[in-house]
Amino acid sequence: MAAGKFCGKARGDDAWRLASFLAISTVVLFVATGFAAAVESEAEGRVDGELEQLLLRGLELIGQNRIDEARTSIQTLLKRRPDFRLANAIFGDLLMAGAGKVTRFGEGVVGNEKELADLLAEAKVRLASENRPPTSALPGGLLRLPLRYKHALIVDLSRSRLYLFRNRQGVPEPVSDYYITIGKAGAGKKSEGDKKTPIGLYHVTGHLGGKSLPPFYGAGALPLDYPNAWDQLHRRTGGGIWLHGSPSGLYSRPPRASDGCVVLTNPDFKILEKSTPEGTPVMLTQHVDWLPPEEWQQRREKILQRISQWRDAWVKRKGEGVLHYYSAHYRTGRMDDGAWNRLLAGEDGLMDPGLMEYPGDDGMMVVTWSGWQASGTGGNLVPMVQYWRFEEGADWKIVFEPNG
Repeated sequence: MAAGKFCGKARGDDAWRLASFLAISTVVLFVATGFAAAVESEAEGRVDGELEQLLLRGLELIGQNRIDEARTSIQTLLKRRPDFRLANAIFGDLLMAGAGKVTRFGEGVVGNEKELADLLAEAKVRLASENRPPTSALPGGLLRLPLRYKHALIVDLSRSRLYLFRNRQGVPEPVSDYYITIGKAGAGKKSEGDKKTPIGLYHVTGHLGGKSLPPFYGAGALPLDYPNAWDQLHRRTGGGIWLHGSPSGLYSRPPRASDGCVVLTNPDFKILEKSTPEGTPVMLTQHVDWLPPEEWQQRREKILQRISQWRDAWVKRKGEGVLHYYSAHYRTGRMDDGAWNRLLAGEDGLMDPGLMEYPGDDGMMVVTWSGWQASGTGGNLVPMVQYWRFEEGADWKIVFEPNG
């Protein structure tokens, strides 16, 4: 619905009651999403985009019963993005509150109940984005980023939020975050056509420009490598999981509206694609585990120590000592022991190790490194991957080596 013209203002108690209804409804929404607590830490926010800030400011003003100011904030937003459906719905309510005609959220929207429910869901997750972790917190799923990656992404599927991190010598440094849409049926993809977004650790496999795609994909797309080796091991099917823009003429989509892809607004996608070349890791998770720096460092050092002990045991061929590091549920790939030994025996050890959680499988970590493989012309670096899982009553153990 396009932003309408303000046609008049109700007088007296009726106008006050209607405006209060809208304000109280919004305050309830704020409390439900934790917005009230987030206002205190507004300076800590890392949300990119003036448009979202205008929207959140407008909702905050509604919660304070400052209806005229809220109308101005939302109207400013709509002058820049008239295709922002949620902002249109809120602006319609503000106009009708002034005219004495609002009785519920979305009163000014011409549409069905599903459309109104989608708009309300978007309002909730956008407000929830203001309830942030401490600025010093680090994601427990990214314990060491390989230096070959300049950035990494984490998508919090339950909060409809994508986080961009800069790689600072292996430490993930938060840069910005964005509202996103996921699959109609939620998360946890297992089969083709189930309308779910995968949970797991993936990588960008390329870039598709918007001009080469149908208008539905907006500004472009970043394909992911779903199904990866772990998915294939568990016989998960389907494909075509992308990060992509929004359809032409539509600023954003509801939190659950895609066939499994992760969808951003076109302005956000254009920003994000500059930092996500081929190979960039993308973690799709139901929950981001934010840790204090001290706890993050301790967890990282403990796992690195365990991996180093495994490497020493393998190189020294300690027999049963090596088997101690492998799970009873271990699965392997195709490389023989001799090839492993040559890669691990180099003086440089495990070069540029990476430690990234594999979400969806509790206590599992994907460990990567580069090993030196000699050849007649000198040699080359070979990327290696292992899946480690913490087993209760034991320790971290290797459960899968796709190229091992």
